[in-house]
Amino acid sequence: MMMNYRLIIFIICTFFLASCSKNFLDKEPNNSVSNESLLTTKLGIQSALNGCYNDLQSYNYYGRNFILINEVYSDNAKLSKNNLGNFSSFYNYSVTTDNDELTQFWATAYRIIANSNNILKSIPKINEFSEVEKNTIIGEALTLRSLVYFDLVRMFAHSYSTNAVTGILGADGKGGNLGVPLVTETITKDSAQYISRSTVSQVYKQIIIDLTLADSLLTAQTFSPYYCNQKLTESLLSFIYLSKKDYNNAISFADKVIESMDLVTSNEYIDSWGLESTSESIFSIAMNSTDYPGTNSIGHMLSPEGYGGLIPTQDLISLYKSNDIRLQFIKNVQENYFIKYSGRNGILGLDNIPVIRLSELYFVIAESYAQKGKNVAGFYPLAQDALEQIVHRAENSSVPITLEGDELLNKIYDEYRKEFAFEGKRFFQLKRLGKNIERNDCNSSICDISYPNNYYAFPIPNSELHTNKNIIQNPGY
Repeated sequence: MMMNYRLIIFIICTFFLASCSKNFLDKEPNNSVSNESLLTTKLGIQSALNGCYNDLQSYNYYGRNFILINEVYSDNAKLSKNNLGNFSSFYNYSVTTDNDELTQFWATAYRIIANSNNILKSIPKINEFSEVEKNTIIGEALTLRSLVYFDLVRMFAHSYSTNAVTGILGADGKGGNLGVPLVTETITKDSAQYISRSTVSQVYKQIIIDLTLADSLLTAQTFSPYYCNQKLTESLLSFIYLSKKDYNNAISFADKVIESMDLVTSNEYIDSWGLESTSESIFSIAMNSTDYPGTNSIGHMLSPEGYGGLIPTQDLISLYKSNDIRLQFIKNVQENYFIKYSGRNGILGLDNIPVIRLSELYFVIAESYAQKGKNVAGFYPLAQDALEQIVHRAENSSVPITLEGDELLNKIYDEYRKEFAFEGKRFFQLKRLGKNIERNDCNSSICDISYPNNYYAFPIPNSELHTNKNIIQNPGY
């Protein structure tokens, strides 16, 4: 049963075990345990937490759409000749307020937030957990909520550094522009109708508070890349501080992650994408043969053996040097396809989806030191060294990077683009940096978007606007 999901519903809804079904609004069977009672037991809390992870797995979120939207909306991807309309509104910059992909993402994201809030409210009342178990669950719930808010604010708000010159309401270069509704506790149906959008700065502040607490609570957790963990909290903090141009804190948290992990080697890199996890897996969405999205998966959308609806642009392909091992991801079958998600055990679409890899922290280090190097001597070598770790792995070379200033920064940005192609990061990169979207290999009626522009924030879904009286829509929609 398909329904219009609304934030108000998610805030007042509770769990039906770990279900991530689209029918979660359906009435419970008479013999089921009540939702309220689920949150009073250890098993119920654990099931509710698993439900949050299941929602991340949805093709409406990391299972496909969230990642591919950010590729096709930028200069990395375009529609293939086989494409029959999938993601075409994003490619053609014709997204409307009733766009189903955005509506479903908003719905899924706020369901995770509501469920995380319910866990945080309920767990102090339960005595079945040891102190370590309780701290771990609280830490995971806080980190889940932070990750989702970081994703929401990057999708539906203009960037933190947007300034007043852009004309965006509240923009001051310090996150004063509108973000998303910030809900950190369970609330009533009536009050949910009047939740306003917090500013980007307020959302970031809450994320930092939550992640800082989670970082201290997850110290005794056994590390797994499939659960929110301490390395994830530190990675997210480094990303937030980079967005705020607080380079010292960005470096500090990135260093904490890097010092305890290892990059995949050059010889292992390509094959590592067919593995469940690697030495640089910080947080990944786990998929198994019974719960992966199947024909709705990323792999199926990108492979010529599946739907093959999206392909890499020549703009992207031309960036790779002839000795770059990542060119092995390019497969030509009448058109060029980007096969990063090849499927485990020969099953197309069965891929654990990396949300954060160690490689990304090296870019945080490189960019932060390169920015600091503009004002203080001695930082450029640190930026160059961090960047070389990725470049040398990809190109099997040891040629030193000697660039400085804007040339070094542009090299960092290009290398980031190449390393994380089709991992759902390109549009966010352009947006954070205030860069134009320029598509040379383009078959849309609109190929270039100049920054600043209303297109850099997606519209708040109509379903939310109709329910919440205090929601302000983004300009241009």
